[in-house]
Amino acid sequence: MSFRELIAPLDPAAFLADTYGRTPLHVPAAGSALDKPGRSVTWEQINQLLEMTSLWSDSSLELALGGRTLAPQAYCYEGIDREGRRSLRPDTARVQELIARGATVVLNYIDTLLPGVRATSAALASAVGAPVSVSLFASWHKVQGYNVHFDTQNVFALQVVGRKTWQVFANREENPARIPGFDSQSVSPEEAAKRKGPLLLEVTLEPGDLLYLPPGFYHQALAETDASVHIGYGACHFLVQDFVNLLVRDLPKISGFRAPLAHFDEPEALARQLGQVADQLREIVRQPQQAETMRQFLKAKAFEQFAVYDLPQRRPNQRFRLRRAALAAGEPEAAAGEAAAGEPAAALERWARQVELFALSDLEAAFAGHRPAELETALKALIQRGLIEPV
Repeated sequence: MSFRELIAPLDPAAFLADTYGRTPLHVPAAGSALDKPGRSVTWEQINQLLEMTSLWSDSSLELALGGRTLAPQAYCYEGIDREGRRSLRPDTARVQELIARGATVVLNYIDTLLPGVRATSAALASAVGAPVSVSLFASWHKVQGYNVHFDTQNVFALQVVGRKTWQVFANREENPARIPGFDSQSVSPEEAAKRKGPLLLEVTLEPGDLLYLPPGFYHQALAETDASVHIGYGACHFLVQDFVNLLVRDLPKISGFRAPLAHFDEPEALARQLGQVADQLREIVRQPQQAETMRQFLKAKAFEQFAVYDLPQRRPNQRFRLRRAALAAGEPEAAAGEAAAGEPAAALERWARQVELFALSDLEAAFAGHRPAELETALKALIQRGLIEPV
C-alpha cells in the first residue's frame, strides 16, 4: 500500500504541508480500503504468528493492563533465543492467563512478518523521510490497556478489526524525545492527567479508518467491541541532537579538539579557548558536505529495513523511490497495471507515481513487454528530472 493509499482520500502533498507534525486528524476509510494489502490483518494471521513461539521475546511481545506496560517477569521465562543467546521468552500459559484478565497484546516489529504491512511501512518512511516502527495492538471491550500518555513518534493508527474510541487532548508536550525526562515514561499517570488539558477530539475508529497523531499529544483509547485490533505505524525522526552526536564522534580527528583546556585559574584564557571552539564548530557545520552527508545518512536509515530479493536472479535488485516533491503532482487515477501501458517514459512516470516505491524486479515485471534498453533510458530520465532516486 502506497502512502497515497494509506491517507486516501487526502492529498499527500497537502497533508505533509498542513497536517503532518501539527494537528491530529481522523481519516475515515475510503471505499474498499480494507482490500488493500497492509490494511487488513486477520485473527488467523495473528494466532499463527503467536504460535511461532521462537519469534517472540520480551521486547517483541508486550502486554499492558490497568494502564501500564507489564514487567517482562510477569509473563516471561529465561530461555534461549534462535541465535543461542539467553533472553526472556514469553511463557504461553502466563500470556494466555493475562489475556483472559484483559491484557492488551502488543506485537512489535510486525512489519518484519507481514509483507503488506512491510510495504506500507516502507512507503510511509519514504514519504515522511524517517524510519518507521510498526506494532499491532489487540485489546478487549472496555478494558484499559494504557493510561493517558503521549508518543514521541508521528503515529498513524490504522483500525483493522472491531471498533476503538480514541480521546485526544488539547495540550501537547514540546518536541518530546526518547530521552529520559522528555518521554512519556518520565511523566507519572497523575501528572499526565493534570497536563493533558481539555478534550480536543473524540472519535470511534471503524475498520479501515486512520487516526493521525503528531508527537506530544496526550491521548487514550478504549475498545468498543469484544475485540479490537489496530496497527500503529510510528515515524521516528532523527533529532538535531543526533546530528550533533555524529559530529562530536568525528571531532577528535581535528587536533584542536584534542588540546587540553586552559587552567581553571585562568578564566579569561578558558573563555577565549571556548570561543575559538565555537568558531571552529560553526565553520565545520557550515561546510557544504555536512548537509549532503546528513541527507544520505537519513535516507539510509529510513530504508534500512527495506529489502527486495528476486532469487534465483543473482544480480543486485536496485530499489527506487518517488521523491517527496513528486507527490505534489496530480493524483494518479489508473491502477498500477493500467499505469504501465503506453510509451515507456510516460508510462514509467505514471507507474512510479502510483507505486511510489519499487525494485528493479518490480519494474521489469510491470513492463514485461518493453525492451530493457527502453526501460533503462526512461528510468535515467526520471532520475535526472528529480522525480525518483535510488535508495
